[in-house]
Amino acid sequence: MNSLPTINTSCLDNLYININKELYSCSLLKQDIISDHAGVFVSFSLSITSKEKGENKPYKKRLISQDRLYDLGECLKGVDWSGLSNFDDVNGVFSMFVDMLVTHFNYYCPLISVKLSCKPGDHLTRSQFTPKLQLMRTLLLALYDKWKLSSDQLDKNKYMQFKKLYYKAISEAKISLNDKLIQNAKNKCRKAWEIVKKESGHIEHTIKNSLSADVLNNYFTNTQINTVNYMSNNVNWADLLRNFPRPEICKNDFRWKSIDKKTVKDVVNKMSNSRSEDVFGLSNYVIKGIIDVILVPLTYLVNRMFLEGSFPQCLKFAKVTPIFKKDDRNNPENYRPIAIVPILSKVIESCILKQLYDYFVSNNLLYPLQFGFRPHHSTNMAVESVIDIILKGFEKKLVTGCSLIDLSKAFDLVSHSVLCKKLEFYGIRNKEL
Repeated sequence: MNSLPTINTSCLDNLYININKELYSCSLLKQDIISDHAGVFVSFSLSITSKEKGENKPYKKRLISQDRLYDLGECLKGVDWSGLSNFDDVNGVFSMFVDMLVTHFNYYCPLISVKLSCKPGDHLTRSQFTPKLQLMRTLLLALYDKWKLSSDQLDKNKYMQFKKLYYKAISEAKISLNDKLIQNAKNKCRKAWEIVKKESGHIEHTIKNSLSADVLNNYFTNTQINTVNYMSNNVNWADLLRNFPRPEICKNDFRWKSIDKKTVKDVVNKMSNSRSEDVFGLSNYVIKGIIDVILVPLTYLVNRMFLEGSFPQCLKFAKVTPIFKKDDRNNPENYRPIAIVPILSKVIESCILKQLYDYFVSNNLLYPLQFGFRPHHSTNMAVESVIDIILKGFEKKLVTGCSLIDLSKAFDLVSHSVLCKKLEFYGIRNKEL
């Protein structure tokens, strides 16, 4: 907590806590009567609320299992999708498809209200309570009943000895499971700390702030506009593009191609098994579980969208979670939005990306040293390229320098109008744009 010197120029006195730095302030109390060390004074903020042990909080949980997804798939098999062709526009046909899919999904995989108790992790879960432990528990209860009936000291000793063995087995089971959780986790350090907090009965602290969902939503939706307006560069990007003629190989403009069911299924199968839910409650895991029964209408919808050149409005909504970064929690600028776009939108975007990428590669439109967001390219290759340039500069006795730029809110700095002009320059026009 303390970084100030408590004696002369050395910091020898300190406190170590696991509370967020924003919840306290630390200062020194100078005194020479009791000790030659300065006292460490800590002031804690009171504008917090703690989740008390045993406090129940409402929680929404969706019932999803293999059996429920199977029943959902069987029901969707009986749906007549021929009515999709009766709609005049993409928005109408997609809205009908999404509504029917979500309605059936909510019926077979409903949301239920459950209560979670914020108690320390002092008991085993079902996954930890193995058949061996169940047998030991049964024997322990039998020994207890025998002791109570006989009141014999020998029976009591047997019960107490077996009780120690039982609790030792429980401890070993928890250690074994926690070890597996850490080993299988992508971020082992984070998982280890989660287990430590759970087992120690860590009490979470929340900070009150005046930000509402509407304030954050308005800020996130207008960030791109505000950022672009802030930029004072008056360079005409269209004029700059005219200085770079298109490659001779790129003679024809880009055109959408009709896709087949195999392409759509391959896109879905390549998605992760994430259970993160979008604004409709759907997830990668759910779509992958029912893709075979919705493959025909979904393929039709994607081709219909390509034909009309219009992205459906119902898939332009995302579930956004604001993640606090630093400084003032009441300032929306200090939050980073994490958006989960509709899963069906991800499928469509992957189909779009494949065709656009093939067009750019076949026409040699990509910069050779672009390593990001490209198959068979990586950041390692980018580093190797920089090192190669530096070494060649040293060999030729040249002065070699490197300028590294990290743009704040880089994605928000992309002007939509400039992006559209660049795409048009590269041959993506008309309904394709």
